[in-house]
Amino acid sequence: MRSWFAALLALALGACATGGGKLDDPTVKKVPGQVAEGIFHCSGPSGPRQYAKCDNVPIVVLLKADGACLVVVPYAELYVHGGSGPASVTWNLHAPNDYKFVAGGVRLSKREGGPDPRTVYEDGKPVANGRAFQWKLKADRKAATFDHDVTVLDKSDQPCDKVDPLIHND
Repeated sequence: MRSWFAALLALALGACATGGGKLDDPTVKKVPGQVAEGIFHCSGPSGPRQYAKCDNVPIVVLLKADGACLVVVPYAELYVHGGSGPASVTWNLHAPNDYKFVAGGVRLSKREGGPDPRTVYEDGKPVANGRAFQWKLKADRKAATFDHDVTVLDKSDQPCDKVDPLIHND
């Protein structure tokens, strides 16, 4: 437990030092794994039992000294081990209570040469009063890798700065 806290603290300090950019700032390059390093594994109902269920993938919001917020996805890559049958992936917000996901809060995008995310995922929407965001996995999905972009609004409905990783489905 103590090493997890130390890792989270180091992640938080490193994220604050990067500064981040505004949502529409074309000079800011979003690089997968820019802040977090490592892989977060989760599984669906019939996936490998050694992994946590995909109903609590964390999204952390850090408050910076200048009052701005930074969305930190605490993994470089998300591996979704779905097994067979329908399942879902739910990202949960760890932030002040008045922060929330936008309508397209976790936007999936195609990687070069890869399939369209709609061949794997459907019905993406905020749930739990905007404190979580859920995508359903299609029953007939194929293995694929996607980029994802997370958008969280602060208490003034302004988007937080962000850093985003990759998703791998097997």
